[in-house]
Amino acid sequence: MDETPQGIAKAVAAIGRIDAVPTLLGVLCEATGMRFAGVARVTGQIWTACAVQDDIQLGVKAGGQLALRTNLAFQSQASRTPIVVEHASTDPRYRTNADPRIYQIESYIAVPIFLPSGRYFGNLCALDPRPIKVAGPHILSMFNRFAALIAAELEHQLQREQEQIALLDANELREQFIAILGHDLRNPLQAAYASSDMLLRKLTDPDLLVFASRIKTNVNRMSALIDDVLDFARGRLGDGIGIELTEVQNINTGLATVVQELQDVQPECQIISSISVDRSVRCDLGRLQQVASNLLANALTHGRQHTPVKFTAHADDRDLILQ
Repeated sequence: MDETPQGIAKAVAAIGRIDAVPTLLGVLCEATGMRFAGVARVTGQIWTACAVQDDIQLGVKAGGQLALRTNLAFQSQASRTPIVVEHASTDPRYRTNADPRIYQIESYIAVPIFLPSGRYFGNLCALDPRPIKVAGPHILSMFNRFAALIAAELEHQLQREQEQIALLDANELREQFIAILGHDLRNPLQAAYASSDMLLRKLTDPDLLVFASRIKTNVNRMSALIDDVLDFARGRLGDGIGIELTEVQNINTGLATVVQELQDVQPECQIISSISVDRSVRCDLGRLQQVASNLLANALTHGRQHTPVKFTAHADDRDLILQ
């Protein structure tokens, strides 16, 4: 666990988020007759209260610290075992301890809180200025069980915090990935597209015009592939795929353009198209062209060699059908 001031503050906040802790402290006070119970984060020589029930006005509040070399909590930390004191002023083990004399504490119970990973967090404790019979095994068992419950909830909180950090890291990587696709890769493509467009206007040699046209077609194809990857990334990462619906009057032209682009890219393949949509269609034309392009590209890639690829598009009263 983090033992910096910031880490201790996080520990206090983490205990404060466990709704059951005040109830557990109340049960400990009722079961033992003690009038003070608390959860403490113990680091080095600092005992920090994370949650307390203080019915004797000891003056310790959540976030408060005691810097005591002889604090019983530190002895519990050092031994990693529970401490049970019923009458400190007469107990030969603790009657010379500074804490009972300073704070007039006679009865004291402290059990260490270990996270499931084995890390020591601090103590669950209760105390009272009066001598109280608390050495029974059922009392110690209750403290140990409550300490285990608190430790389990702390571990869950730590796991959730790590998951949130991982999610934030993943989101940052996603944004970087999308930025690279959306901007860094598009810039050289735009330059290549502009150059090919200029060559088509300037060149007169038919063979060179063919090459310039292929460059332009390939640039468009690469741009479309980037769009596909962006859509896939947004879809898988939860942002969804954006669409802009408009009333497209002549969808035949948009679909025919897709067919021609793929035919230009693969002139050795034969595409037989039948596009007959005799009404307007409310759609995102760019997305629809993307779907048609993917269907045709898959068919051209995975179809039988020398077998024509057939593409049809028609509309009924409700739907647009692409096959």
